[in-house]
Amino acid sequence: MIYAYIGERGWTIASLRSRFNDIGGWHTLTDEERAKHGWYPCVEVNAQYNPVTQIRSPAEFVLENNIVTATYTIWDKPESQIYNEAADEVRSKRNRLISETDWMALNDNTMSTDWIFYRQALRDITNQEGFPFDIQWPIQPSE
Repeated sequence: MIYAYIGERGWTIASLRSRFNDIGGWHTLTDEERAKHGWYPCVEVNAQYNPVTQIRSPAEFVLENNIVTATYTIWDKPESQIYNEAADEVRSKRNRLISETDWMALNDNTMSTDWIFYRQALRDITNQEGFPFDIQWPIQPSE
């Protein structure tokens, strides 16, 4: 069960099990006793959404009959935002993979042709036809 807490900073939603697992007896309290401490059973409306393609507003809370209803507004992200976020993720992964092999490009190291092609394929990721949604990642050489 999810509970909502009203405190000095406003509402917070939490699972009492994860929040108070080590506090003896908390799980034995009735909802009325929990309400005395600011915790109320909470029903979430429109809580599920796809963070890749949608945006969810902060919850609007209503306390009625000792039950909190947390309602979210969900709307679709603009296509440009979806594209830019996907491109940022791909570039971040690409940059990480290149940086993991930077040591091979030092002056005192001779890089094999396989590694040269691998690193170039990583740099060319953004030129792929399916970028940023359909990426064919190069396979790291075994040597």
